[in-house]
Amino acid sequence: MSSHLIGALFLSMFLFASSTAAEPRFQGKMGYLIDGMDEVRYKKDARLAFSMWVQELDEAENIQTEIEYFETAEQIVGSYRSSELDMLVLNPIFYLRHQQTIDPLTKQYWIVQKHLHLFEKSVILVRKESNIKSLSDLKGKRITTRHENYLGRLILEKELLEQVHTGLEGHIKEVIETSRASTALLKTFFGKSDACLVPAYTLRLAKEMNPAIGEMLVPIFESEAVFFPVLVMFHKDSQDAMVNAFEQNIDSMDKSVRGQNINELFKIKKVSKIDHASLQPLKEYYQKYLRLKERYGVKSE
Repeated sequence: MSSHLIGALFLSMFLFASSTAAEPRFQGKMGYLIDGMDEVRYKKDARLAFSMWVQELDEAENIQTEIEYFETAEQIVGSYRSSELDMLVLNPIFYLRHQQTIDPLTKQYWIVQKHLHLFEKSVILVRKESNIKSLSDLKGKRITTRHENYLGRLILEKELLEQVHTGLEGHIKEVIETSRASTALLKTFFGKSDACLVPAYTLRLAKEMNPAIGEMLVPIFESEAVFFPVLVMFHKDSQDAMVNAFEQNIDSMDKSVRGQNINELFKIKKVSKIDHASLQPLKEYYQKYLRLKERYGVKSE
């Protein structure tokens, strides 16, 4: 199952904490940006699963929740700015692009962990037998990455700008998108692409399943550990009882059979509350990327 379904986990747990009883204590509204979450954009069963959670998880908290899906970042950030949403779920790239609006409105931040560490690294892998030894050698080559991997593209272009002084279009022949990061890795392993950009944990898992992958594929780049797949934020005006209910259910996820099943379904290790300051390394990485784009005349997003 694609890592994009991580976002569904937050919906599940939020709804677990948000019962649809006849007389709710209060109501809450959650905004979900489907751009960057292609499983929700294209898969009907994902939204059906959310509806089933609404019906099934009629427990405890007595909070009625409404979910609204948004097509564009401008729409969802506009609703968040006007206090129409209690909770915001989105791909981190859109947080970076709208952080000046979002941060003053937000009182709590949560991220998902796909491995034991809080933040992720990304790696660029090539076949050991290739003549590609650096990012400079990727000129005119094809690279695979997961579909809608916005942060991945940012990483690749930022490092190209820093090391080769050119953007993606001036260096890479083609970026091939796949449904899963593991598929991007395997295309490189089997020689269907020249390189791949994947999270470091994808490589670790692949090596566990097939040690030959570790012998055949070698990294030519490893990023800083500042990335994560999904960001969840609570609006400063959201009621504390709603936030507390979410947190309590996060804490109990691994203590129940149902919670363990959810964790297994979405292939996650943990969901963690973070301080706003923990996002600073990612924000600095993004600002450096913007400065490099300006320096070398690469068009803005």
